[in-house]
Amino acid sequence: MRRKKLIRSAVLIIFGIAALIAVYSWTHPERVFKGTTAITFTERGFQEPDMKIIVTNPADVQRILGTIQLAPKSACMCSHIQQATFQKPNEMVEASICGHCFSILGRKKDGWYPNVREYWMPAGFYAEFRRLALSRTNEHWHVGE
Repeated sequence: MRRKKLIRSAVLIIFGIAALIAVYSWTHPERVFKGTTAITFTERGFQEPDMKIIVTNPADVQRILGTIQLAPKSACMCSHIQQATFQKPNEMVEASICGHCFSILGRKKDGWYPNVREYWMPAGFYAEFRRLALSRTNEHWHVGE
């Protein structure tokens, strides 16, 4: 009897810790970017080649990451032509972006992303991206007004 109570208590503690970790990860999604060493912004070209902006300066990377505060939203039907790739030492995190969406794509499986997490576009992040894109005078990025 005592052993059953002990096992039940241990199971409850483990589930409690797992629940706290899950809640933390969903309420603090920005932590997925911790350890980012470079950010690549890409715009897919339909008639022309893809365009890329690569940010590797540690101060610039940290400044851009500091603008990311994510608020969940429901999925919409945007046709994203832009992507932000956050390069970490051993992995990448990809986000499909537009002026109002920031969709963390998760791991690719069978050619698509089954675990997309949808967030509103952080205004500061889009402002940084837009500033970088508009500074590229020889390219025409679709970043809105």
